[in-house]
Amino acid sequence: MNHHAENMLSLTAQHLRTLARSLASEAEKPDGTPAEAALSLSELQALTLLGRLLQLQIDQAAHRAYRAGASYTALGTAAGLSPAGARGRWSSPGILRRPGRRAALKERDLLQAQRRRAAGEAVSSIAEDLGVDRSTLYRALKRSSPAARERPDREGSQGP
Repeated sequence: MNHHAENMLSLTAQHLRTLARSLASEAEKPDGTPAEAALSLSELQALTLLGRLLQLQIDQAAHRAYRAGASYTALGTAAGLSPAGARGRWSSPGILRRPGRRAALKERDLLQAQRRRAAGEAVSSIAEDLGVDRSTLYRALKRSSPAARERPDREGSQGP
């Protein structure tokens, strides 16, 4: 990082801490919490909110730059990402995406797989037709079953 960027980072961090402390000092203190801990918790909450707002501003700036003709290489350089990282984060012009992995099976494919499996068809055959690995289909079927959505009781825990 060059000297100018380090100075900018240090100044920004200082101003963010000042803003967070200002917001935190106005926050309601939880009962029974020591004053210093309450201030630190309020500061944490304010910084978290500022981080979310900052991320939204970053996404909007990237979107504007892309629409103005910036390449993914330029976006990545400006944001400290590789071109592939920038493409993965902001790949849809006009639509800001949340980072994350695409689901292997669409909802309609999963429903079709559930019906076919209930009719007795082999998982390997269904997986081949859907273009996914058998283990992926087994995992999706297991996660979508009613039993998978219920939280199992832990051994040794005592209920009410």
